[in-house]
Amino acid sequence: MKPRLESATNAETMLRKQVKILNKQCKDLGPTISDLDNVRDAIRALSECPGLSRSKFSLPKWTGEWVRITQKKKGQSDDELDKLMNEACDKAEEGTRAAEVGEIQEATVLGIPRTNTGKVPLIGTCPNCEGKDDRDCSSGHLRKCWRTGKSLSLKDMSEDCLSGDRVVLCVKDNSDIREIPGEEEEEEL
Repeated sequence: MKPRLESATNAETMLRKQVKILNKQCKDLGPTISDLDNVRDAIRALSECPGLSRSKFSLPKWTGEWVRITQKKKGQSDDELDKLMNEACDKAEEGTRAAEVGEIQEATVLGIPRTNTGKVPLIGTCPNCEGKDDRDCSSGHLRKCWRTGKSLSLKDMSEDCLSGDRVVLCVKDNSDIREIPGEEEEEEL
């Protein structure tokens, strides 16, 4: 038993020394923690810089259905017509919106057809919706559109849509179309 007693006594002496060292270090810990907090804040701020975090890549998806609206002759502002298109889409399928002109002409909508297969011209929302100038219109211009059977490209886009029945390409926004294996698990940790 004597060797065990000596070993326990030595261990107790070493533990007391360690406790004294830790006690002294803990007194100095306050400023260290404060500095670490500043470093953490700086890292968080830097992580918000463009290009340092994983980019989200999202494209809206076409619902597959054409929704009809009526463009009023010279009486609608851009905001009123855009609101009418968005409401028509949301009524047809909750949570959808009308595609923007740029999304249509650049084909950045998943599932978009290559041509306007609707029965009437296709119209999109602003921005970039302005067609030819027309001072008689409340918006000050005609709207861009794609005639029936025409390619949904910049080349086949008309800039003289004034009034009449139109189809709208309704889309549902996606949060991020990239699926990276294991990424969800890392974010949860």
